Amino acid sequence: MYNLNYHNRYSIRLKEYNYAKSGMYFITICSHNREKIFGKIEDDIMNLSKYGLIAERTLQIIQKRLNKKILIPEYIIMPNHLHFIVQIKRDNIIKLKDLITTYKSIVTKNINKNEFIIVWQRNYYEHIIRNEKELFLIIKYIKNNPINWKQDSLNESKI
Repeated sequence: MYNLNYHNRYSIRLKEYNYAKSGMYFITICSHNREKIFGKIEDDIMNLSKYGLIAERTLQIIQKRLNKKILIPEYIIMPNHLHFIVQIKRDNIIKLKDLITTYKSIVTKNINKNEFIIVWQRNYYEHIIRNEKELFLIIKYIKNNPINWKQDSLNESKI
């Protein structure tokens, strides 16, 4: 049953922005309850679990299949989330929401072939990358994510 209080969630999306517009976006998707299902950090290096390998392989397959529409120049799979940059190459060829929904669906389907787990938390975080300085800082953040894991706000096992 539809419950307005439950289903009317706050959205971080810009109301007037066309998310099918060409441009670059920084995406973060978290696992359900931030469970560390995608692997673990050892000596500042991310070691992917079987679920992490599925998440990575799916990201690569989507980019390959949609290579005329999108580009994923940088990504990192972390124990309980992933970050990636996606560039939509031309206006109105793909919506960001549809891309994320498809990605999450394929990963979930592949993980749940032999067992059932809830893989993703609802929604995702996106940031419109507005200039090269932002792009550079985001790429640096993604590359350093495993090194900074102990201080990461998404790491619940902080001291």
